[in-house]
Amino acid sequence: MNIFKNKKSTTNCRDKVVRLMLLGLVTALSPISIASAQDWTFEPVFKVGGESDDNADLAIFTAQEFEVTGWVAEASGKVGYQSAISNFSLTPRFRLRRYDVSELDSEDLFVVGDFRRRFQSSTFGIRANYEEESVRTAERDDSDLDVEEIDDITNDGNGLVQLAGSRNKLRLRPSWSYGLSNISSLGVSLDYFDVSYDESIDDLLNDYRDARLEFGYEYDFSSRNRGIIRASGRDFQSDRVTQDFDGTRLMAGVQHAFSETTELRVLLGVESVDFASGNASTERETVGEVTLSRRLETISILAGYRRAVTASGSRPTVRDNINLNFTRQLTDTVSAGLGARAYQATDLTGGSSFERNYIQLRGTLGLSITPVLDILFDYRHTILAVS
Repeated sequence: MNIFKNKKSTTNCRDKVVRLMLLGLVTALSPISIASAQDWTFEPVFKVGGESDDNADLAIFTAQEFEVTGWVAEASGKVGYQSAISNFSLTPRFRLRRYDVSELDSEDLFVVGDFRRRFQSSTFGIRANYEEESVRTAERDDSDLDVEEIDDITNDGNGLVQLAGSRNKLRLRPSWSYGLSNISSLGVSLDYFDVSYDESIDDLLNDYRDARLEFGYEYDFSSRNRGIIRASGRDFQSDRVTQDFDGTRLMAGVQHAFSETTELRVLLGVESVDFASGNASTERETVGEVTLSRRLETISILAGYRRAVTASGSRPTVRDNINLNFTRQLTDTVSAGLGARAYQATDLTGGSSFERNYIQLRGTLGLSITPVLDILFDYRHTILAVS
């Protein structure tokens, strides 16, 4: 399977995200989905706060760890609309970090776009994410307390945060689903990554593109239980051509709703990976996930275990990953969050004894001053071990 017709040695994510945003705006304003002026909304948010990280460069040995503190300022604005048949949103976000170690200062840009169009028996959607971020934070695998779906959590960090420079990442996720009946549906989706790094760090972090085309079938056995089958093909290409591979994956499982607010999903399957360059080989790995989500008016819990074949700028790996997010609105103006993230990554090819173990604990406390101004305090404790 080769989704990429022509591979280029370099990519220009900025041009792509500009074209993406223009396309989103044209689509949102097209005659089939035009919304009146009163349907549009604009939600600006400004955040300022402090940050503390007691292992800023992810040192392997405790004696080499050093702590940094600093302040963070963030500005974002969500523009969008919602109608009976469609909704659209575009949220650019700019983040400024300043530390007591000036070499770690950064200016980061994030853009999230989302469009959904509902037809009589089907739904089309596209979600896009663009990130231009310092390598130190981009490759750190933070616990993201704003994530609402387990599929939004990416596993592409590799712990090489000691390197200077930036990472540009574009992720596109178009999808289409069709209702066969009131209890069954078919779906097709594409998950596409385009990642590039500064030329100064190409020796250790390599540009890559990763695309997975997936077909799915879902059947409701009852109002609470749903069966899921997913089959997908994958194409990964890196500037380090010996890492290029094609893959196929088959997964099946069930989704159970304990209530309107609590849901459990279990999937199990196998992924086959074919390396085409160097010592050509085929690897087969057991993959799967267990996810529990609970959303109340003031409390949100997202817990999950996932085993997957992951790709990054360093090397393809098999990763066992655990995520736990807990957020709570303590009062009308005070919120708190706790996050835990841990994974074990091993070399996919089996040709080396490489293993990386990662654990992060994160705590946040937020104070809403006005509807558009928040104060946020953030603390992280991270442990990395490589063998």
